Amino acid sequence: MQFGVEMTATFLATGTGSTSTTPMLSTTATSAWPSTSPFSNISSASNTQTTTLFSTTTTTNTTASTTTARTTTAGFFGLNGTSTTSTTGKFTTATTTKLSTPVSSNGTSTTNTWTTLFTTSPQPASAQTTTASTFVTTTTSTAFQPSGPLVAMPNCFLAPLVEKTGCQRLMVEEDARFGLNELQQETTARRICQESARALGANTWQFRVGRCEVWNCSSKAALQRSADSGRSGTEGLLLQDYKGRIVATGKEELVAEYDFVESLAVVVIQNPDSTAYLQGADGSYITMGLAVGLQQEAARWSLSAADDGVALFVEGQQLVVRSSRLELQPPAGAGAEGIFHLVPAGLQRAWGPDARVWVHSSWCQYQEPYGGEGGRQRRSATYVQLFEWSHAAVAKECQQLGAQGVDGVQLSPVTEHVVGDQWWVRYQPVSFSLNSRSGSAANLRHAVAACRSAGVEVVADVVLNHMARPCPEAENARLGTPCVGWNGTAYGNRRTAGARGWDRANTSFFHHQTGHDTWGQCGVGPETGFLCGSPVTTDCSCCPCDMYGLPDWDLAEPAVQEMHTRHLEELHSMGITMLRVDAALYMESELMSGILNRFPWDMVYQEWWHELPVPGREVFGLYRDLKFMRRAAAEMHDAAQVLSLQQGNFYIPAEDAVYPTCFQDGRSDAADPTVPTFKNGLAFHQQQKFLLASPFPTTVVLWSGYSWQSIEQGPPGGAGGEECMATPSASPLPLELASSRRWVCEHRWQGVAGLIHFRKACRKAITKSWAGACVGCGALRLGAGCFLALAGPDGWQLRLTTGLPGGRYCDLSSLENRTCVREVLLGDEGRILEGGVPAGDLLAISTTWML
Repeated sequence: MQFGVEMTATFLATGTGSTSTTPMLSTTATSAWPSTSPFSNISSASNTQTTTLFSTTTTTNTTASTTTARTTTAGFFGLNGTSTTSTTGKFTTATTTKLSTPVSSNGTSTTNTWTTLFTTSPQPASAQTTTASTFVTTTTSTAFQPSGPLVAMPNCFLAPLVEKTGCQRLMVEEDARFGLNELQQETTARRICQESARALGANTWQFRVGRCEVWNCSSKAALQRSADSGRSGTEGLLLQDYKGRIVATGKEELVAEYDFVESLAVVVIQNPDSTAYLQGADGSYITMGLAVGLQQEAARWSLSAADDGVALFVEGQQLVVRSSRLELQPPAGAGAEGIFHLVPAGLQRAWGPDARVWVHSSWCQYQEPYGGEGGRQRRSATYVQLFEWSHAAVAKECQQLGAQGVDGVQLSPVTEHVVGDQWWVRYQPVSFSLNSRSGSAANLRHAVAACRSAGVEVVADVVLNHMARPCPEAENARLGTPCVGWNGTAYGNRRTAGARGWDRANTSFFHHQTGHDTWGQCGVGPETGFLCGSPVTTDCSCCPCDMYGLPDWDLAEPAVQEMHTRHLEELHSMGITMLRVDAALYMESELMSGILNRFPWDMVYQEWWHELPVPGREVFGLYRDLKFMRRAAAEMHDAAQVLSLQQGNFYIPAEDAVYPTCFQDGRSDAADPTVPTFKNGLAFHQQQKFLLASPFPTTVVLWSGYSWQSIEQGPPGGAGGEECMATPSASPLPLELASSRRWVCEHRWQGVAGLIHFRKACRKAITKSWAGACVGCGALRLGAGCFLALAGPDGWQLRLTTGLPGGRYCDLSSLENRTCVREVLLGDEGRILEGGVPAGDLLAISTTWML
């Protein structure tokens, strides 16, 4: 939504030409939300929600005989009735559809629920359709309104939804509002779709370019069951057990389910000789160990008629259902649990195999560990923080990162900042101009577009807690704005002239002492022990305080909320879909939820140190686990200990955190084995490789920066990524190299790209582990097709039996410029015949990268 801009919308109406004024239209809808619903701003006590819309003036010229719609303005939708296209001065046609099985907010049946389908595609046979033509125009001027707390609707990273028990579609819209914006991004349309869902009191929506669907799901499990894109064809038959359940692939095993996900259903591919292969999701095959693998690993099953069904055997074992899981056992005593029927597939693809669909829901958290079909496919997101790289260099780098499977890049703060050479000047914003040391607003827009076209999302590092400290001239003057920012903006003494008009601020925008509006209300920093009169920092006791003397925005002020919202809107509209929130610990979560959650983000994470997780902090997204890399550094000599390392901060579950390899204010001037930085050389490289190869962290953030003599120093010059440091071969780095002023580009070091591929394919359950006889040596098998080994200072010549298929593999830890430097040869039963781990390194092989 643009602020203070006139908007035109079209409404369906009744009767002949008329003019009417609706002072403030209110709509009331019955809701049966449970008290535990994630959409908590719907009242569960009274079971009634009332929504007040904008004041409107409507002029009507129509021959329609029945009222089928209600008023809507600029993408905001009421609770009952339809929505409309935006046209002026011409007739338009809308299709109004009543669902044959209406639903209430929690997915249960109710009455008098209407939806509108603006669509050009065939509708379900269960829908009853009427058509109305109308000519109605209204003009409404809107102003920013604080929203109060809002529940986030994160990207669930699920497959497209189809209606199933507990998850139903309320409304579909297809019109120009859901197309690409002027920057050729879909993010504005996604925001409008979210507003539609909120206005209908719904908890879920899905979007593709040109189409918005509003849904309600009664639980997270129901939402995940409905994530089912169907099968691309009808070849093969499904396995149905004696209870009528369908065999499908689960997260780590085969399961039998009533409410099955057809895209995950196991298909019987019959051969002419009365044998068959069992094919799982994504064209994979079921192996002898009832795992999912490649075709060369597929078990060949014998089919035998039995009791009006078939039995399946492999190497003397029979496939049976125990409880709801599939197992192999001797044929004797299998009984009905070993009898299956072959039934045809029924669900065809609803969206097409190439459709890009976003599913957002308040049931989801940021960066769900499982997504895709049925919410059962492990996700392994990998991001690279291109610290202090220019926007032009980021745009160029994304072309390589996309090919390597990197999910996103994190930028340094993009707003105008104070003048200086240090890295931290980027965290002292002067205005919300998008001109910074990294480049101009046009450079930023180009970088975002280039990255997204390469399949790489962009993470903005937003600074919303404070603005820049006053310069010495301002401290002496105590009045006015004598300081000048990077882009020429005047600021100082808790004031900024702004660069955009809407980002001008005076002392009332900041927390301050009564009677002294240029004095901070309180302070927080090393001198206070980072405490503010309370024994903990997580109770927001420091929220009104100036951190390090930086003027603290008063988020309770509507003008501040509008300013921050405009800034985020600009970023989101250009295609930025992810955020890191700087200094989140010092911001009020309820106030920030009304700002951040206006937008449908794909990921949000917060600057978090070592504090315990706090309920309500979820508004800022994921936590940051800074201890994992440090624990790995401390325990790398004990392979058994480090290979079982599931998290660094014991109190933060792995799926609730991002795992950085390094971070800007956690570095050291010189090499220090307890502080992970490039200065530790090969040891740091082994640690970042291990973080990528570990099956436990869901979301990893790699560091890519420059070298320094003092951690205060900013970038060495150049755009970023020029003449990067070679992969280290010793620990620590020689002092001359460690203190040189150049770009390091840790993410380009040998093996990192290969291990990103390994991470995508192999973040699976540990199925076997080995303890090596040498110091720092140990190994894991992940799933049925991945193997990982670590070695200490003496290296490790491997002679283990991995259980992987025989053949020649690329050691992905050695991959460099798509060239495999080291190979591994496996014989029968996966015995390693050739291959080993170099000193202080790591070996990683996967059946997805056989030579």
